[in-house]
Amino acid sequence: MMAQRTRRTAAARLAARGRSLVVPWVGAIAPARLFAVGVLVLSVGCQGSGGTGTMHEAAPGIAAVSHPTLEDFPLPTGFSLVDDHSLSRTSGQMRMVQYEFTGGANPPSVIRFFKEQLNAAGWTLKKERFDRGEQVMQFQSDREDCEIRVRAHSGRTIFNVDIGPLPSGSSERVPRRS
Repeated sequence: MMAQRTRRTAAARLAARGRSLVVPWVGAIAPARLFAVGVLVLSVGCQGSGGTGTMHEAAPGIAAVSHPTLEDFPLPTGFSLVDDHSLSRTSGQMRMVQYEFTGGANPPSVIRFFKEQLNAAGWTLKKERFDRGEQVMQFQSDREDCEIRVRAHSGRTIFNVDIGPLPSGSSERVPRRS
């Protein structure tokens, strides 16, 4: 007990003078360096997904691909269409799409992908919200509205894409002829 008290007192005296503390299994460590090492260990430890946790590792950029019915709409690589949860209709230039995709990239990477790629493709992010585990983004082009919902499920990422025509307002009515 006396040796511990003496060691603590010596450590406190050295730290007060800005000197290093000698710990047999570590060596000489300055208090500022010890703090920096602790912060580094904590930050590295918090970046992994750790098994069943919900934290996701950041992935490098995702390349864009197109789907046959969404040729002008960028989609992230590595995702597959879930056929039994998807439908689309087209009539002339108008299309209505409700697609679900599943893949392995993490949700933050998919969200970043859509923000960057849709902006480059002429879509404007109008609204964004987090709703019960889903990141919801609403985009608009010169002729269409798009809502994208991104969520994690069973170690995979699922996103839904809903595209439809812009609603026509009363100001666009053609005047009647008399």
